[in-house]
Amino acid sequence: MTSKFRLFCYIDLKRQLGQIDAAAECLELAIREFIGLSKSFSDPSNFIQALSQKHGIRVDVFDLDRFVQHAAALRLIGVTQAFEVFLSSFIEDHPRVGSRKDRQKGETLLDFVVRKLGLTAEVRRSLKTGLEYRLYNYYRLTRNDIAHEALEQAAPTGPSQSLPELRAASSSHSEYARLSAPNELPKLTFDDYVLFTRSVKNLAAQLCQAGAFTDSEIIDWLEAHRSRKGSIQRQKNAIKTSLRIFFGIDGDYADQIIRLIMDMGQ
Repeated sequence: MTSKFRLFCYIDLKRQLGQIDAAAECLELAIREFIGLSKSFSDPSNFIQALSQKHGIRVDVFDLDRFVQHAAALRLIGVTQAFEVFLSSFIEDHPRVGSRKDRQKGETLLDFVVRKLGLTAEVRRSLKTGLEYRLYNYYRLTRNDIAHEALEQAAPTGPSQSLPELRAASSSHSEYARLSAPNELPKLTFDDYVLFTRSVKNLAAQLCQAGAFTDSEIIDWLEAHRSRKGSIQRQKNAIKTSLRIFFGIDGDYADQIIRLIMDMGQ
């Protein structure tokens, strides 16, 4: 295979995360500007009251530290949701998964997908012990704490247990080393959002590559979706285009698939 295999839902994930990025970055700029302005007042509550009157928005209670915590924490929810949408599409699109009907009680969607793909023990172990897989589980549990309004402290048996190890692994990773993350729930920062977004994209790519379709699965997919109109050459070109768009396949590997289809008389 000359190119990395991926499903089209990976492209959708990147697009959705890009949209979230744009909003999150602008929000972070606004927050930092807001905090800078608030420091010009001896009492931040006076600053809030002035803004409240200016914009006609009533703010009953204001705690600057808690505001920063909530702003950082809530952004993780959007990333978690985007990845769960990706997993749902992956389940529907992959012939070895297809549905959630065999999902076990308490099994995460990610663990379910990895189990259903029928990977070798080595590949499965490599995925599940990888930094991105562990970061996803850390932030997923953190997201659950956020959703259940447990912002004051992370549960002692929850995600904070693996934090020192995750910090060490992230700091030695070329793509994550400059980020001061991951952090525990009450101390989340914008770096946590950046780390989560980057690691989720990498995890999705790893999952696609580990679960790459076999030649027969690709041919079955093409048989269900390709057009047989036009000349043989036109059909070959259409197959190449489909392989590139939906699976990221081009070059020699696409030609190999086409030869297999032609040999089968399809």
